[in-house]
Amino acid sequence: MAADPEGAKETPEGAPPAAAGDVTAANERLAAELRRRGVPETEVARLIGLGSPAVPPGPALPVTGAAEAAPARPAPFTAHPTVAFPDFRDTSSEEREEAGRLLSAAHLARRRGEFQQAERLCREALERAPSDAVALELYGDVLQALGRVDDALAAYERATKADATRPVPARKHAELLLLQDHSVEALRHQVIPRSPLVAALLSTICPGAGQFYNGEAGKGLVFALVGLVCVLTVFWSPWGWSALQGLSVPTAVALVVLAVVWICAIVDASRGASQRPRRSGWEV
Repeated sequence: MAADPEGAKETPEGAPPAAAGDVTAANERLAAELRRRGVPETEVARLIGLGSPAVPPGPALPVTGAAEAAPARPAPFTAHPTVAFPDFRDTSSEEREEAGRLLSAAHLARRRGEFQQAERLCREALERAPSDAVALELYGDVLQALGRVDDALAAYERATKADATRPVPARKHAELLLLQDHSVEALRHQVIPRSPLVAALLSTICPGAGQFYNGEAGKGLVFALVGLVCVLTVFWSPWGWSALQGLSVPTAVALVVLAVVWICAIVDASRGASQRPRRSGWEV
């Protein structure tokens, strides 16, 4: 580990890092907002714990083996709903009409931010029309607003069972599940492998193209701009090459710079692609 720069302030032993205070304050604000919406304390603690690391990071250990072990991937999220739904059954026209009235009131309560009342109205609507996919979807939206993620997932899944032709509940279920699945989030932060040969060929065609392929947009833009300036100087500037004047000093300098930039772009693109860590498993 590199030594601290001269004059830097030392952190007292045992003191938390500076970013920990920001995380704690953000968790407290989130917990206050969830309590204001009426989320139970057990659910508040579980949701806050999703964003907190289970083990505090320790000092980095030197790698002595031939290959570095891959980091452990978090376990996939598993929902544990606590809500119970009435069994599917046939409903009368009066029950469907009453359920529609309750759903309209639930929509209005949800828009006003009265999520507890909206949840109660959705429950009453489902008691009258248990097979209503619209009511189940709205119930899932309200539960998600209350922070009851597991119950919201169960409501979306049941809405899909009630009406398989409605794609919206299935899409909401998948999106909410992905947000909770930390194993998917860990895969997103891994680097997609790049081919050194492809990167070198792209930079051979155009300086900087290989860097864009590697995801190094800033470096690729620098190579491309320098190469463009050199080409403009050689062919389209008053000091450039012409059949009458021959090879001038500015033209010769521009050609040398262009050749150096082109070779550096090819070598850097190939080296940058080969140094990127490779990912194992399926890619997002």
